[in-house]
Amino acid sequence: MSDDIKQLRTLIDTYRLSRPVSAELQQYVIDSRMPDLRRILKKSGTYTLIAWLSIMIFSLLRKYGLHVTMIQSKIIAGLAAAAVASGSAAAVYGGARYVIKVTGRPASQVEETVTEPETDIQNKIEKTPAQPDVQERTEEKQTIPVHKEKAAPSGKKHHSTDKVGPDKKKKDAEEDTVSDIPTL
Repeated sequence: MSDDIKQLRTLIDTYRLSRPVSAELQQYVIDSRMPDLRRILKKSGTYTLIAWLSIMIFSLLRKYGLHVTMIQSKIIAGLAAAAVASGSAAAVYGGARYVIKVTGRPASQVEETVTEPETDIQNKIEKTPAQPDVQERTEEKQTIPVHKEKAAPSGKKHHSTDKVGPDKKKKDAEEDTVSDIPTL
């Protein structure tokens, strides 16, 4: 016989695993699985609402004879949460519509009000000078500085020779922006 088989037999004899377990002890082990799981999850700090819900679904389905895994019970919990959230949103929307209908409040409408009569607007249009049909386009020459970096020799990393700090670079970049949107 090999050493592994001898060690296994010694282990079985030491812990009396070769003897049959009584029906009461089997039932105790089955009943204490879920409380033990909860206790272990609480000690490890992973017993959350989602874990509780998953365990409840898992044990409930197992109790009624449906054999599902813990992953499947988490998926069922997620689908149930999505259904509850969408149902709640639909109920709130329907309730709000009902309340508006019962109170008899008219629907909100947007209206544009003009403060000046149309004759004043027509007078202003007549007083403005006519724009010439052809406008001359003036071009301004702008010089844009272009900084070219020398190619790094092969095998060596390029190191910038600028001694400018990151705050100065950021300030320069913000001043040279083309967009009118402020930068962060």
